[in-house]
Amino acid sequence: MIESPAPLPDGSNEAEREIVKFIDGDPPQTVLPARNRTLTAVELREIFAPLFADVIARLDDAAAGDKGMLFALRRKVSKELEYLERGKPMQRRAIKRKKFEEQGGLCAECREPLGAEAELDRTEAILGYTMENTRLIHHACHRKLQRDSRFA
Repeated sequence: MIESPAPLPDGSNEAEREIVKFIDGDPPQTVLPARNRTLTAVELREIFAPLFADVIARLDDAAAGDKGMLFALRRKVSKELEYLERGKPMQRRAIKRKKFEEQGGLCAECREPLGAEAELDRTEAILGYTMENTRLIHHACHRKLQRDSRFA
């Protein structure tokens, strides 16, 4: 029976933690796989918590006791933060159309024809939804990739 390497504290194993890159004649370089940045416990406590408390207080002040206004402001802030990370839906639709043509209507992962369930997959989440940072893949392929990389 073949045993997997013991997991490290972050849940990965040594094989998953390092990728060796070969770049045209340069010596091999070991780099860590891309992971989405998360806040440390100290950053959560010292940076995020005061920032979030300030946002809540400012929303409460702006609403001036009007519960409907507070609800609307919270939703608007939430939506605008989402746009900052993901771009607006029209932008993503335009990228999907261009990627569909660029990829000849095939999934970039499995090379099978794409259907209505096609999704944009970002190479690096932090770089957003751009032509250079995305590819179009099936929903099932996307879920498998996320599951395999422990993002889902």
